[in-house]
Formats: sequence, C-alpha cells, structure tokens
Amino acid sequence: MAYTQWISIGGLIFIVACAPVSTHYAFVEQRIAAHDGVGADAVIEKKEGGYGKNSRLLYLLDRGMTLSLSGQYEKSNQMLDQAAQTADALYTESLTLHGAALLTNDNVLPYSGEDFERVMIHLISALNYAQQGELSEALVECRRVDTKLNSINDRYQDKKNGYKEDAFARYLSGILYEAQGEINDAFIAYRKGFEVYREWAATYGTPIPPMIGADLLRTTDALHLREEHEEYEKVFSTTKWTKVVDQKGQGELIIVSLNGRSPRKENLFFDIVIDKNIFNSLVSTAIWQSHVGSGNIPISTIGQLVRIALPEYISQKSDVGHLSVGVTGPVSFVSNSALTEDITAIAQHNLEDRINRIRIKAIARAALKALAVKRVSDRAEENVGGIGGLLLGKVAEATAATTEVADLRSWRTLPDEIHLTRMVVPPGVYQVTSQFISRQGERAIDSLSPQQVSMK
Repeated sequence: MAYTQWISIGGLIFIVACAPVSTHYAFVEQRIAAHDGVGADAVIEKKEGGYGKNSRLLYLLDRGMTLSLSGQYEKSNQMLDQAAQTADALYTESLTLHGAALLTNDNVLPYSGEDFERVMIHLISALNYAQQGELSEALVECRRVDTKLNSINDRYQDKKNGYKEDAFARYLSGILYEAQGEINDAFIAYRKGFEVYREWAATYGTPIPPMIGADLLRTTDALHLREEHEEYEKVFSTTKWTKVVDQKGQGELIIVSLNGRSPRKENLFFDIVIDKNIFNSLVSTAIWQSHVGSGNIPISTIGQLVRIALPEYISQKSDVGHLSVGVTGPVSFVSNSALTEDITAIAQHNLEDRINRIRIKAIARAALKALAVKRVSDRAEENVGGIGGLLLGKVAEATAATTEVADLRSWRTLPDEIHLTRMVVPPGVYQVTSQFISRQGERAIDSLSPQQVSMK
C-alpha cells in the first residue's frame, strides 16, 4: 500500500513514498516449494490491491509466473502480455516523476522492471506456448526476446551493459525450430546459443550445456556443412550424438526445471558526514568519503549528515545441482538436467552494470536534500538559536535521511535457475520420475509425483 506523508519543518518538505507490502512473498514461496502453484497463485491474486498503482507491473509479473506454475498457461500468457505492454509504456518515464524522485526516492516512480525481467516475460511466455503445443507462437516469443534486447542495448549505446544476449532463448528457439523440421534455422539458433554460452561462462560462470554439442554436430551433419562439422568435432570430441535420419520416427521428451528463488533486493546505506565549513565545495564536487551504514539513523555533532541508499541483490541460491529424470517404458534410462540460465547471476551483473548511473542519481538527490536541510538549519539557528535551533536542524537531517531508501522492487516469483534435459525415445507410454539432487550430488532434496507420458 502506498501513501503520501507531508513533513514540514521550517519550509523543508519531503514526500515519503512507501514500497508495496511484500510480506506475502513468504507464503508464496512456501506454496511453490510444496509444488502448489494453485495455492501460490491464490495468494498473489488476493494481494492485488497491496501492490499499489506504482507497482502494477509487479503484480502482472508475479501473477503471470504463478499462473504458469499452476498449469494455467493461457491465462498466464494473458497476464504476461499485459506485463509486456505495461513495461513498454513505462520504458520512457515522465520528467515530472523523476523530479519527484530526486526529492524523495525512486519508489514514487511506477516500476518499469529490470532489463532482464522484461526479457524473461517473453521467455516464460515461450515456455507456456510450448507446454500447449503451440510451437510457432513459442518461436514468436523467442524472437521478441531478440527485439527486446536490441531495444535495451540501443538505449545504453556506449554505456556499460553486459546483458546483450540471452543464450537460453537462442537455445530454446533451436529446439523449437528443430521440432518443426526447420534444421537450417535450428542450426543457426544453436550456433548463436553456443557463442553466447561461451561468453556467459566468463561473465556469469554458467557452463556450456553439454547437449548443445550434440545439437551442433547433428544439424551440421544433416545440412552437409563439412567445415563447421569438423570444427565442432574438435570442440566436442567426446560428445555422443545421433544423426537426424536415425531419429526419424522417434519422440523427444524435453523437461524444463525452474529451481529455487530469484535474488531479493536490500538497501545498501552510505552515511556521509559533511563538515559545515567545506559544505559548499563538497556538494558541488560530490567527492565524499563515506562508510556503509547499518540502516539506523545516526546523529552527527561535527557536521551535517547525508544518507545515500543503493539497491543490492541478495542471492538466495538453490541447493539443487540438477534434476534427475528417469523414464520407464519401451526403453528405460536416466538423464540429468543441465543449467541453461542462471537468473541470479544475470540479475546481479545487470545491476552492477548500471550501479554508477543509480549512484549519480542518488548523489544528486542527496545534494538537493542537503541544501534544503542546510537552509532549515540556518533558519533554526537564526530564529531559535542555542540548543533548540541545533535540535531542529538535527531533526531536519534525520527526516531527510529517513526518506532515502533504494527501490527494492523486483520480480520475486522468478526462479534462481532454469535447467533443461532432452531425451529421444521410441513412441510409447512412459512413467516419468524426477528427483532434485543437491549440488554435492550426495542426496535427493525433493521429488516430483510420477507422471505418465504418451510419446508419439
């Protein structure tokens, strides 16, 4: 719930904007951990009013995710489509709102989503369409990922931005193309996915999924791309693969696993004490020495207190190392999932890429507040004087500090990681069992109810 509070001390006015109530996420996470997507969606739906007008996008994102987890793929895509339109509309925000944010904090602005969140809208939509067998529509969403990333990177131009491509979106589009018999397009998507995964290995520590080698060898063989095939044979010298012609008449079981919880944002406070004798030069140059604060509001007797708040992502890494999938039917075997997207790593690096832009804005906001506080302090000393004037000045400082909080909003219902496994099997009815195995590979963390799957 958002509200507006006016605080006036000798002409000092700040608008205090509250972020949406987020206590419901604990209940949502409990339901998701229990594989109860319906229950998680019910919590989100009930809390719609608590998000507030400025966090409408967050509600659409959360609802789109929980509807997907509950198997309501069509309704999920309706929500995600609204989310995409809302995020696009908010992409260019008004100067008036940004002016208000300079006097308070970014919570007075409508939440327009992080870069990677706007991309994930289309990835989750693509998975929803694939679940419904609508492969062409799923491919459209994968192409929208490319369009969205181009738009984001055009905005930054020469500024630092590491999230230029999404390897999983490329790889998923390769799977979808191949499922429709479009081998050339599948190869192009697999090749691009492989290139991006090599970059991700350095940037995010995401290993190249082992199955991509078989995909590249299979498609280059089918397309008679001898030079490319020989190149990939050297890179994937130990990879086993099957020719496209040998897969004719087979079925393919593809399992996507969403593991753990996405990172959450917290305040990182910097409390700065400015000596009154050098106040003007410090404000003008913004070269300040600071220390990380605890979140409490300290009172300084040697100068003026200024607070800066920056957001930081707190990892909530899952202990899941992989999903072990067993199939029993005309053939029986076990396959382990591979990491295809580390959302936590992407989120943290994406924030690091733009933290300097956030810091500059926070410093500008702190400077404006500091000037306002100084005027109040000077007036208090002039009109009241003594201890009373000093106390009024310190109250003004503390008031300005309490309005300084970072924007902690984020798409909390996203997973920590996305994993994928692929199995080519003869047609028939299979019993599928799945267990989540720890990162150490020593124990099963959780298991899913067995499912019966009819492969065509």
